[in-house]
Amino acid sequence: MKIGIIGYGLMGRLYREAFARVSGIEVTVVCARHSQRLDPEFAHTPRFVTDYRAVLSSDLDAVVVATPTVTHVEIARSAARAGKHILLEVPMGVNLDEARAIVEEARLAGIKLLVDLSYRYCPEHVEALRAVRDGRVGRILGLCDELVLPMPDRAMAVRYLESVGSGRGLTQLMGILAFDRWNWFLGSQPVGLQRILSSRFYSKDHDDWASLLVDYGNGLAGVATIGWAPYGFSSQRFRVFGERGVVEVRALEGYSLVEGIRRTDVTSCDPASKLTERFLMFLVPLVQEFVAWVREESLPRATAEDALAAHDVADRVYAHLRRVPFSL
Repeated sequence: MKIGIIGYGLMGRLYREAFARVSGIEVTVVCARHSQRLDPEFAHTPRFVTDYRAVLSSDLDAVVVATPTVTHVEIARSAARAGKHILLEVPMGVNLDEARAIVEEARLAGIKLLVDLSYRYCPEHVEALRAVRDGRVGRILGLCDELVLPMPDRAMAVRYLESVGSGRGLTQLMGILAFDRWNWFLGSQPVGLQRILSSRFYSKDHDDWASLLVDYGNGLAGVATIGWAPYGFSSQRFRVFGERGVVEVRALEGYSLVEGIRRTDVTSCDPASKLTERFLMFLVPLVQEFVAWVREESLPRATAEDALAAHDVADRVYAHLRRVPFSL
């Protein structure tokens, strides 16, 4: 199978490494806006280009779209019209309408669209979900999510948010993954938003710190904190509270299961491993599943509809923030 990669920043490079670990796959063309991003060690690759349209006109089975969010709708829809299967980074688009337009274009073209809902492919999340569904914590009472990312300074935070191009801050960039994780673990979608507080600490144009309460009905809610922290600190912890126990997932690290007074800690990777190897823990299963789906050997664990459901929550959060501003 021949693959093209559009976008060659951190994720583009990681996708390339992930595909290199799957048999029968050849990355034949890579697109980067800036030629200095192209690695000399990949000289054996047939072609590097700076225009994504050159990728779409190539003899390929599928493409990865790992460009800034603001470009996704144009590139993904063009890829669908070109008959290429698509592996797309999140956010799918800058809003729910763009995401829906991409899904509809893929449907009309009859191509396969897989969205990188990363947490569904992380081994510690898969094992934690199994424990929850096996009834190890009993009836679920609530969820708590903490997504705090490291950022060295204000200027870099602003550049990052602007380069991604969503214009909607971390509540969309990271919130979509959190909302999908909640929907996945609960097997349902929220019925409303109870309370959202946000601030614009790093950028006057982007919400970069938020606390929110999402209502799943019947007294069940998810609480999330999403924001930046000084460089050197990072926290990606997700907790499921049940009547008989608690599961705490530490993204790309492991999980803990507390049943009464008994605690079990499971590590999913070497704490000393490089960040790139940790990313590959979920990217390799993701691309393996994408390849198997394109080959019609199996179905993916997540659908475009799952991604749209998470985008829907993110859009509603954003709309609420515009109506009820709050600054610290």
